[in-house]
Amino acid sequence: MGKAKKPKVHKNQLNPTGLVDVGALLNQELANGKSETPIQAIVDQLQSASAEDKICGLQTLATICQNDVNIAAVIESEIVRIAAALLVDADNSIRHATAGAFRNLSVLSVEICEYMVDQDVLTPLLALLNKYAGSEWKPNFDQNLQNQMDEKSDTFLQAVSLLWNLCESTSVALDSFNQSQLLESFVKCLDWNIYGKDIAVAVAQCLLVISEDNAASWRILVNFGTELHSLLLLPDEDHPTVLLRTVAAGIIANVPALAATYSGQLLQTLAKTLEVNHRTALGTVTSALPLVGQKDVAALEVIEDAPMEDESAEQSFQRRRRADLPSDVELEVRNVGWLLQAQRIAAEILTNICSTEEEEWQDDMDDENLSEAES
Repeated sequence: MGKAKKPKVHKNQLNPTGLVDVGALLNQELANGKSETPIQAIVDQLQSASAEDKICGLQTLATICQNDVNIAAVIESEIVRIAAALLVDADNSIRHATAGAFRNLSVLSVEICEYMVDQDVLTPLLALLNKYAGSEWKPNFDQNLQNQMDEKSDTFLQAVSLLWNLCESTSVALDSFNQSQLLESFVKCLDWNIYGKDIAVAVAQCLLVISEDNAASWRILVNFGTELHSLLLLPDEDHPTVLLRTVAAGIIANVPALAATYSGQLLQTLAKTLEVNHRTALGTVTSALPLVGQKDVAALEVIEDAPMEDESAEQSFQRRRRADLPSDVELEVRNVGWLLQAQRIAAEILTNICSTEEEEWQDDMDDENLSEAES
């Protein structure tokens, strides 16, 4: 109920990694005769002993996946199976780059998600998420970088988003998740005061998909009614909060016992989401759009980020994060996207509720007609 499919991740105009340009890299590999194809060039990097080579290969994979003409070559190769092992690599930056590349790949289509499951991406993905479940961790947010979270936490965010897409696309992924015993640890991450709204929203959206027609998840989620209900009481602070509150309502609506207990608050929450004036929010973005070109030019002049020879892994991550910081307009577009997503989910939930009630009413009418005919 209330499924929310993620939009495709757009290809950045800038090079956020500070590494070699993708096209230049592939051309160089081919010119040097090291690889027969661009895909093989990436495979060679993924199998390199150098962490920098692996990260560069993963960044290249994440980028070429945005072009449909490259997808066939990816599927025909073993690159996904090879890269999957890097989800549990000892290097945190490699795990981060792998989760991000796979997340980008998973938004392309249901068929791609099914292919990724066939390539056994789930085994290392669930192993990675189990590491988070088995440890006490909290995100660190850098106020100097628009409250961007640390690399380990962003890896978790990318991994959850990947799992969400896989579970929404194939029952095999959902069955694997049911057996993983990760659900309780996911509910813990709904505490946005600790984990931030990005993680809380991503986890909630993953749980929304997982809880749909899934009795195995209901038996666990029914024990967290208080936590889910508390999210329904969140104020209209901002659009991410509206989305989190709405998705929580969707999870409750998916679990029959919780839906019966909190039906009144559930409907009030959906009504509050739908009454927000999205036209006003869209108008704010539209009025700012003429500034995009000017800001992009300024960004291109400022962001000339080259890798430093002696920088640590954390310094390298911070450099890449600075290069990839969104502009004010991009932040506003994302903010409005959260609102529109929340309103779409709310409308879907109400539609499903009404459809269920109509089906039950029709069944009752059929039973009555059958009884009258028999008498």
